[in-house]
Amino acid sequence: MPRDPVCIACGQPTGPGPRLNRLPDGHTCPSCRDRLLETLPPVLPSSISELSFEEWAEEDEGDDYPRSA
Repeated sequence: MPRDPVCIACGQPTGPGPRLNRLPDGHTCPSCRDRLLETLPPVLPSSISELSFEEWAEEDEGDDYPRSA
């Protein structure tokens, strides 16, 4: 008899579709939250998400942070 999949963090069933489980203290389970967010499409289109890591590294020639004096 197959068992329903459960979240490794909160131990509650994950169900056939994405769902948010709650921890005993009332907060949303972080693993269930991340699983749900991964199923959603991006809010804004981005060409950088389509680049490989090597292409992205080549495109970024400068640091994100200013150098200290």
